Amino acid sequence: MEASLPLELRFGADTIILESVPGDWFLPMLEKICELGTLPPNWNSYRSKPIRTEAAVASISTLLNLLGPNDTPPSIVPTSRGGILLEWHENGIDLEVDVRSLSHVHLAYDDGDTQEEIDRASLESIEEKLRMMRRSIK
Repeated sequence: MEASLPLELRFGADTIILESVPGDWFLPMLEKICELGTLPPNWNSYRSKPIRTEAAVASISTLLNLLGPNDTPPSIVPTSRGGILLEWHENGIDLEVDVRSLSHVHLAYDDGDTQEEIDRASLESIEEKLRMMRRSIK
């Protein structure tokens, strides 16, 4: 994937246009998200929905706002509801961010002592959990 701007990403039948990209370190995450746009209905043989473009846009936006070049990228996984799950599993901490749309993001956090779930999580709450995870790694 070339990083010339604006960057036009194919997502299924749609095109997502990015006016800027933070750097080459971000491109593998974009490629993975775009791959999810090729999943057909029933991709898991359990009546799963295709991944919604809105979930892809929201996932890209979330990652752009949260990560820097030295951060561990998440695993990027499709959900059967048509969303995208961003997940980190580091040092005994599990952080899962289920992105359904810009306004509906579900967060699940477990560090062995604390378990927390937030429906309609804010970017700030996700950022706080990422900071907690980063501190445990250093």
